[in-house]
Amino acid sequence: MALSGDGSTVVSGSLDRTVKVWDARTGACRATLQGHTDWVWSVALSGDGSTVVSGSGDKTVKVWDARTGACRATLQGHTGDVFSVALSGDGSTIVSGSVDQTVKVWDARAGACRATLQGHTSYVSSVAISGDGSTTVSGSSDQTVKVWDVRTGACRATLQGHTFAVWSVALSGDGSTVVSGSGDKTVKVWDARTGACRATLQGHTSYVISVALSGDGSTVVSGSGDNTAKVWDARTGACRATLQGHTKGFRSVTLSGDGSTVVSESYDETVKVWDARTGACRATYPHASPEARTAWQSVSAQTDAARCDIVVGSLSIHDRDGATPLIVFGPFVRAYGPLVDDKILAFNAKGEAFWFQIRRRKGS
Repeated sequence: MALSGDGSTVVSGSLDRTVKVWDARTGACRATLQGHTDWVWSVALSGDGSTVVSGSGDKTVKVWDARTGACRATLQGHTGDVFSVALSGDGSTIVSGSVDQTVKVWDARAGACRATLQGHTSYVSSVAISGDGSTTVSGSSDQTVKVWDVRTGACRATLQGHTFAVWSVALSGDGSTVVSGSGDKTVKVWDARTGACRATLQGHTSYVISVALSGDGSTVVSGSGDNTAKVWDARTGACRATLQGHTKGFRSVTLSGDGSTVVSESYDETVKVWDARTGACRATYPHASPEARTAWQSVSAQTDAARCDIVVGSLSIHDRDGATPLIVFGPFVRAYGPLVDDKILAFNAKGEAFWFQIRRRKGS
């Protein structure tokens, strides 16, 4: 999910393999960007709203013209799903994070990979970049956040303190403040230069999947598996508002530069636009193809360390002992004619990841 600097344009990525460009004020879909061959995990938008970047399960990053819908470039090099993308303020630099445990820095105009940043020991779930493109941060299921120098590729700091996988990171425009959200149900605010944790924001009752930060670093928004988003004062740690209305867990939240508007995307297949100050929902619009709404039936799958049981609409994943629940993301449903792939991502308390992929016929 991404929002233009003036709050007028929203971009969202979907499990139906498309990217959509929306008018945030009217809810109208301006364009549907097609080209990815797998679900779209992440999107980013340039400050002027002219360029869209998307990361996908097809292991590629795509650069799009937001106005015409044309794909300007396809960036290849990752060997795993691209979980997160970010774009510098001037639109010249792209950063991507992947299941392959790396962060890549790209020249947005030439499509060339400038650097591959290595150091995480598990999936890179989220990346962010400073306004001037000099600093990037990455969050990983190895429970750490890393601060990188984009020009040299050096890791400036490793931020430790979360007790579960880090699902999302955000960075202030000047690169001084980092925010992270984790499966440990907390949001942390960090000093990017010293690596010190300034505050731990508590209040969610489930994993925090997405965080966003206003341009001046004063306002934080977090989206959670508890079906709510929270708006926080980054300086005091106080919760200003709780946004309620989605019927399933959040996939993504984003915040306008001035901190007045929140946009959220949920597994309930809707996008919502909120007033960050009052908590009121201004607009709701759908984002999912009919083929993505396939009903769950009775299915089971098992790995060496985890077991997945799906019984008519409910899903349960546990450690091999059959008793310890895992944190679950998905299902991510892909349809191919009469066949459906149910793909589920789950994590245990150590942050270890397990994929379950079940192919079945529609209606079976």
